[in-house]
Amino acid sequence: MAEAEVALPRVENSVGEGRTRSGKQYRIMTLAAPKQSKATYWTSFGPNLVWGNQDPMWPISRYALRARATPRLLQLSQPKRIFQDETKHIPQYVFSCGRESVLWNVSPAASKAKTSVRVLQLAQPKTDHSDESMHRPQCIFSCGRSSPIWEVTGAARNCGDREHTLRLSLPKSLHRDYLSNREVQWPVSSASQNALPTEYTASLAIAKNRKDGLIREPEWKVSHGAMVATPTARVVELSKSKGLVDGYQQCRDVAWTVRGAAKRAVASGRIEELAKPIVRETMDHLQFNPDAFNVSVAAKKAKCSDRTAELAQPIARN
Repeated sequence: MAEAEVALPRVENSVGEGRTRSGKQYRIMTLAAPKQSKATYWTSFGPNLVWGNQDPMWPISRYALRARATPRLLQLSQPKRIFQDETKHIPQYVFSCGRESVLWNVSPAASKAKTSVRVLQLAQPKTDHSDESMHRPQCIFSCGRSSPIWEVTGAARNCGDREHTLRLSLPKSLHRDYLSNREVQWPVSSASQNALPTEYTASLAIAKNRKDGLIREPEWKVSHGAMVATPTARVVELSKSKGLVDGYQQCRDVAWTVRGAAKRAVASGRIEELAKPIVRETMDHLQFNPDAFNVSVAAKKAKCSDRTAELAQPIARN
């Protein structure tokens, strides 16, 4: 389907000034532009960075560009020493996908050497058996096969078409209720192209004048008619807030006032006795024993038994 060019009519605003064709094209291009994401304005802080280049995040000052490195920085900037013998270094492409025809250079002695009889014998290709018959070409069932897998006979080429074969060769027809996909673009009628918009349509087509910035002002001017308007009974009924159901009880507050009788009550002796806190000694005082390492007088005067003295003797080892 060929695309039809839409001819926009000339629209005049409320003050009678004609809008030029360039202005209409700019407006159409503005409306056709995709909506830009504002996530960058709200989530990014700092400079606008473009990843993938060599530009620094922050501009380098001229003092840093003119500064001279200290001996310590020069020492740290030296590359790491390679302890391998550079003469025996193998290129990286030797064992990679881009390697040369040989893995390494052939010595001149090997290039000038003469092959032995055994090497010439092993270099001979394998011959076919004398009783082997000619096999079919290798391209029949391989990746490089020809279009027909085997040759078509002359009888198959010259035979006539049967009625059943012709019926089977017909493509499957669509359902009688099938509807094809509707085209995204359709031709605009001449009446729509030559139609003149009304004054209200022209006023709606004028772009809104907004201030520069990402956020629109929350306040706007209210017309005098809207301020003087009187709501109808239906609007007043709809503006009423939804009431609570019958029997609804409000949530009880966490803190509540204490009654006067509870404030003037006098506790009994039993309650005062139970209200006294239990005073317990701390673990430091319980586990602390200043006389733990003092030897008692009875222990100093005690005499060990013969069995204890025997067990106290050290073991004599050779």
